Amino acid sequence: MQNADFEKKWLVKSDHKIMGPFSTDILEELLFKRQIALIDEVRDMNQRWMYIREVSELKSMAEKVRIELSKKSEETMTMQSGSTATVYQNEINMPSQDISNVPTSFTGIDDEVQDISFNDVSIPKLEIENKKPLQKKFQFVSKNDPKIQTEISVKNNKTIYLISAVVVSILISIVGIYFYKKNIQNKYEQSALMRIRKLTIYGADQKATEAFQKLPEHLQSRILPDILVLFLRLDNEGTINLEETLNLVEKKELNNQQRAQVELIQFNKKIALNEISIAKGHLIAAKDADPDSDIVKENEAILNYLDNQFKTSSEQFLNLFNSNNKGRHLFGMALNHLKEPSMSDNQLIEKIERYLSTRIEFKKELTFIRLYLGLKNENSNAIKNYTLDFLNTPVQLSSQFKIPGLVFSSIYKFDKIILYYEKIKQQLDPKLLALIELHLFLEKGDGYSAQKQYDSIQGRLSILERHNTQIAIQSVLNRYGEALAIEKVSQPAELNTASHLALLRLKKENKNSNFESNMNALKNEKNLISLWAELMSFNDNEYDKIKKFIQLNSTTAEDFLPVIEAKARLD
Repeated sequence: MQNADFEKKWLVKSDHKIMGPFSTDILEELLFKRQIALIDEVRDMNQRWMYIREVSELKSMAEKVRIELSKKSEETMTMQSGSTATVYQNEINMPSQDISNVPTSFTGIDDEVQDISFNDVSIPKLEIENKKPLQKKFQFVSKNDPKIQTEISVKNNKTIYLISAVVVSILISIVGIYFYKKNIQNKYEQSALMRIRKLTIYGADQKATEAFQKLPEHLQSRILPDILVLFLRLDNEGTINLEETLNLVEKKELNNQQRAQVELIQFNKKIALNEISIAKGHLIAAKDADPDSDIVKENEAILNYLDNQFKTSSEQFLNLFNSNNKGRHLFGMALNHLKEPSMSDNQLIEKIERYLSTRIEFKKELTFIRLYLGLKNENSNAIKNYTLDFLNTPVQLSSQFKIPGLVFSSIYKFDKIILYYEKIKQQLDPKLLALIELHLFLEKGDGYSAQKQYDSIQGRLSILERHNTQIAIQSVLNRYGEALAIEKVSQPAELNTASHLALLRLKKENKNSNFESNMNALKNEKNLISLWAELMSFNDNEYDKIKKFIQLNSTTAEDFLPVIEAKARLD
């Protein structure tokens, strides 16, 4: 009876294939038949893969097989060497031996005539009487013979020329192939670097970052001075170590703008740590390097706001707004006004309304400030209009506008005005208050809290208010099907601008081209909303239409991310 260990089943891994399970007896038989080898691996249910000869339970069997196979190999070699020696010996001694002793297996002569003597074998004569034997004629000459020397020299020269030609051809081919590949590589590298530079100039930071991450390290090093505006983003994403990369950049030859950008990077890092005095030093250095930079001026206005220099900051933001007409600069000025007014509330409201008559950048924030100032001054006639304008403005609209990468942008967050909401919320109608709070959740991207708020007030809302509010919530939660279901049970005229824009965006993302009613509702908007709707109506492969659209609207939509992203796709 066999030992219990040999009752195990084994899996065998041979030639990248796994076979089995086999018993030990079958394993031994397969080894004898050379269907598997001792260098193959085995395992049972409790072991890792090991060579057969290393498994403790199989060592004795493996040794037995090895010895038997070794004996067979030696016998085979002995037989082969003996046979070879016999043949060799016969070949040497054959002329002096009687041919009758040669076995039939070698001679092929029938057994009945094997006694015939070698002399009785008749060998036919070759008919060569009429054939003259070939004779090679030799002519002996002296190597000192001038004629011979000339012939040798000519032959040697021809050989040298031939070898030289072959070598030169090979070298030319190798060099040609090398430079051809080098040229292709250089063109590819230059194209990749140029694309990143273009994307950076366009302001398509996300695509520029993705393209940079795909570059090999030696190319990343080459383009670093040209993409300093991306450094804070690359650092946040873990693509670069900011300090090490800045040290590398500072060793390169930089122009004044690039030196200012290096200082602005340090300014952003220090101000984020609330190290105001150190941040000031970097900002002064940036201003010295590039005194005309609007980015430097904007950061100076932001620093003064954070440093409670509100009147100075307000004046700086106003100058930027008058130069560039950007909503974030007007918002910065309004933030300073709320801290320490530099003009009357009505003057600020008029400035905001004049701006919002054609522009939408930071519209939600600026409309809220109008509402706050109206309540503060008890302007009851305007409060309802300001509230409806706030609710009708698309949520998270400001995120669609680019803020330069080296601007300390945390000042522009919606949270900066929540404090003032707390001051006026007791003055609002309860239903309007609930709707405003719901939109504040949506501005933060908190669709679930907004949905909970909606559930608690929907009984007090009209059908029109319910539909618009639900679509706003579903758009933030990215629930395409639910938003479409609400549209089907509503009339186009019921839905506000924000709802039509949200539906159009969801349909665009989900390849639904049935947006004629949304387009009709948005085309009369006298601002970027109508341009945004037109851009979304194009198919992604309608390059000529998109290109023409960008050419016509690049000035108006300079910081508008949908246009920037469309331009990047065309590149």
